[in-house]
Amino acid sequence: MKFQYTSRQKIIYSTIFVTLLLGIIIPLAVMLGLRRYSTPKSAIIVPLYIYPAPGAWDPLLEAISINPSLNFIVVVNPHSGPGAAAVPDANYTREIPRLNSHTNVQTVGYVPTAYTKRDLTLVKHDIRTYSEWRSNSTVPGLGVQGIFFDETPSQYDDTSAYFLLEAQKEARQVLGFTSRCLLINNPGTIPDTRFLDGPNMTVVFEGTYDTYQMHGFSHKIEMLGRLQGIKASRQDFGCIMHSLPKDVVGSEASVKKVVRELRNIAGAVFLTDLGENYYSTFGTCWKQFVELAK
Repeated sequence: MKFQYTSRQKIIYSTIFVTLLLGIIIPLAVMLGLRRYSTPKSAIIVPLYIYPAPGAWDPLLEAISINPSLNFIVVVNPHSGPGAAAVPDANYTREIPRLNSHTNVQTVGYVPTAYTKRDLTLVKHDIRTYSEWRSNSTVPGLGVQGIFFDETPSQYDDTSAYFLLEAQKEARQVLGFTSRCLLINNPGTIPDTRFLDGPNMTVVFEGTYDTYQMHGFSHKIEMLGRLQGIKASRQDFGCIMHSLPKDVVGSEASVKKVVRELRNIAGAVFLTDLGENYYSTFGTCWKQFVELAK
């Protein structure tokens, strides 16, 4: 005799089946959604143009120390470049090794290019000076692991391309930067894509919060990362934003939104509320920014 379910039993079993099915589908959908929309990790790039008087770099050193899984790229700038001396002064020789003692830090030396109008021999001299800090000093840990080329052009021409190629070649050939040699170009805006091939990273935005919003840089940089045929993507871009307005700084949700957006489009980010002398001290939102960047 064939067993027949009653209408009540059918309803009960159907309810159990649907409940079990939802118990599998919903958590899976949530997991996939989180994976799809989670904010990617970025390093913090710090234009450290602060003279290292005792204690001046402590906010950065503290952030580095308590966040070992967060990477920091620190731009060291003794004198709009390495300066005329073979090694920097005693305050720099004391503080730079403290930065380099952390495995989550990569220091790079600041070199201006004046949009490739500067004498190329002077640029190469700056590169060699940075590279020789290790050999010219008896202080363990003094040195940098790459170069931050500031004021690089965004519009392509053969002369500028040659200049940057020669500067980057010099940096890669010298011996003092170790195998971690990191080269960063800073046009401060989205450059001609032909300039993206040379450096390890390009700062595709440096400017105010208002400029970033007004000109739609978030969308432009996101589209740049999706272009076919270029040798660069999100992790090769840097964004440096200053002059964060007071109403944004005063809202944790607003700051969080800005940091999340920057992390979505760039592999290295920096944010400060300072509206002038942007990199000469740490802004009021420094700790908040570091916390949100993790």
